[in-house]
Amino acid sequence: MTIRKLLATTAAVSLATLAFSGAAVADTVWHSKGGDAGYVFVPEHFKSDKTRAQVQAEAKLARDFGAGKVSPDGWRYVGGERGWINEGHKIEYRDGKWVHVDGIDKTTAKPSPKMTPKEEAEYKKLFTGG
Repeated sequence: MTIRKLLATTAAVSLATLAFSGAAVADTVWHSKGGDAGYVFVPEHFKSDKTRAQVQAEAKLARDFGAGKVSPDGWRYVGGERGWINEGHKIEYRDGKWVHVDGIDKTTAKPSPKMTPKEEAEYKKLFTGG
């Protein structure tokens, strides 16, 4: 009797999982075609919160740092399949001193560890339940 209950519960959970997963992928841009066709792209299902200006700003950043320059956060755009690679900080010992030789701009503003009121409210809601 226990095995029958276990099998019935497993079957019910499996069917519910399949039903919910079907609903979850219905809103994606890639849909299974079945068989050898694989997946098809449905661009009408694409949703973005970014404005045209934000996308253009990102494209400008990629162009500006695409000429082998290192971005302020240590990444360099190399193009092709590799895209962005992390250069990181490089330090060498020269003339009795440790110096940065990585080309990363060290004059950029440092992020503030202080939370904004909105961030603090979200933090409290997420981690303290209130």
